[in-house]
Amino acid sequence: MDFGKSVRFADAIGLPLTQVKMLYKEDELEETLHSALIGSTPSPTPQPGLVLNFQQPRARLDLLPHVRQQHVSLENVVVTNNDVMATILVHNISFAKSVCLRLSKDYWITHTDYQCTYSGSVSKDIDRLMVKFSVEHTFPVGARLELCVQYCVGEEQWWDSNGGVNYQIECRDMGNEVGQRKGLTERNDLLRGVAPYLNLKPPPSRGPTIEDVRALFTTLPYY
Repeated sequence: MDFGKSVRFADAIGLPLTQVKMLYKEDELEETLHSALIGSTPSPTPQPGLVLNFQQPRARLDLLPHVRQQHVSLENVVVTNNDVMATILVHNISFAKSVCLRLSKDYWITHTDYQCTYSGSVSKDIDRLMVKFSVEHTFPVGARLELCVQYCVGEEQWWDSNGGVNYQIECRDMGNEVGQRKGLTERNDLLRGVAPYLNLKPPPSRGPTIEDVRALFTTLPYY
């Protein structure tokens, strides 16, 4: 007997066969979203690391003319854990010369001089020298190293002090910086997932705010 009825599956007319709806408990969702919006919690155990607080002089396009004019310039600094290696360029105006890197850990109350050794020639009139030193592992977060370079030929001397402000290396809490970058990634992933419920058109022109989250609880179904 024909009752005039027929059965069609959704995919036959271009619709998905299944529809998934995410169900949340309101208190759990609010806590998760609030944590994402305010960022990650700082690490309770500091992980000190040395970070350069200056632009590398070797990036200068006029570095060699600068060396010829000023006779000395820091070239490059590489920090690996607590080890620091630096290269210095000097105008080769005499075979007999002395070059040292001066370091202070206490804002120039005291300082230490590290003698630089010849590393090679950059050009006919410019030499490169190198120096290495280590910083104790107990160097505290927030402390700062300050560097400058002294170049002596006979009774004459020239300095590179980065225009009078010195070359600064800061000790930062690398655990917090890594954690904050990771937290920001997780925050963005989470907010992208809930953005449709916040009535933000993709791609959103702004990030969701606390007000958006509060508004979410009036539009999102709970069971």
